[in-house]
Amino acid sequence: MKKTLILAIFVIIYCNVHAQWTTLTIGTNKSLMTVFFTGPNTGYAAGVQGTIIKTVNGGDTWTTLNSGTSNQLFSLYFTDADTGYAVGMAGVILKTNDAGTNWETLASGTIQNLFSVFFIDAKNGYATGTNIILKTIDGGKNWTKQNQSTQYILSTFFTDVNTGYAGGSLGTILKTTDGGIVWTKVRGVFYEGALRSIFFTDSITGYAVGDKGVTLKTSDAGINWTAAPQVTGDNLNSAYFTDSNTGYAVGEGIYSTAIILKTIDAGNSWKILEAPETIYAGGLYSVFFTGSDTGYAVGMTGRILKTVNGGEGVGTGISPFKQEDSAIVKL
Repeated sequence: MKKTLILAIFVIIYCNVHAQWTTLTIGTNKSLMTVFFTGPNTGYAAGVQGTIIKTVNGGDTWTTLNSGTSNQLFSLYFTDADTGYAVGMAGVILKTNDAGTNWETLASGTIQNLFSVFFIDAKNGYATGTNIILKTIDGGKNWTKQNQSTQYILSTFFTDVNTGYAGGSLGTILKTTDGGIVWTKVRGVFYEGALRSIFFTDSITGYAVGDKGVTLKTSDAGINWTAAPQVTGDNLNSAYFTDSNTGYAVGEGIYSTAIILKTIDAGNSWKILEAPETIYAGGLYSVFFTGSDTGYAVGMTGRILKTVNGGEGVGTGISPFKQEDSAIVKL
């Protein structure tokens, strides 16, 4: 009896110590393409069929919001606790002014798919997608075409009101220094695949991740980009840095398994972190950290992973849904 009790205590301690990524139960099997938190406890995720869900307790429970659209949503961005935007297929742009209770459909002026939304402040924002870059200077009331790009623009990041970067198909990176009036290529066409996420930690230091495990870094505001040694050939969909040295990238591997990478030396090298896997586990499309140790990653079939200790180690969560929907748009 005593040996059994000791063994049970050991198993509990072991699981708690090693449960660095756990799978949250959220009540949906709709694939989630994007996650964004406005505070340590309040966050949103969005994805296929216009799905938007919200948590106010750090992911313990999630509620489904009424987005008013059935179009797939690819990207979320909040400018404050109440005001947020979502973009997706067929030019859809949504806005909330009441922390997600109600969503208004904005006139985007396009039917092109929109993959990324980024706001510099409450008024100035960008939405990018299939051969298009849109800009608003009035909080989404009006959107104007800034550049008829010849590339799929999958990710956008601005370091100030004038300076921004966009990454997309064929490994191309664009840069603007005049608030989007003119965009120039700072990295030409490469055939390793699409660059799906861009993140800058300061005005000159930035990162881009994408297909076939590519991880790029610039230390001179985009003039030059260098690739770190590859640790995976899997596609990377999203990157997030918690400080100048520590960053994460998530994606999907063979058979749609999750891939999570971490760097602690400012992107010079990356290592693979273990993620909880089951037969129905799926790849990851977006990652967001609310602090140095606490982060979330979302993906296929309503999957949400959470870490509270910097993602190190292997998780113990079980994915509650089977892989049923396949409405993911891939390039």
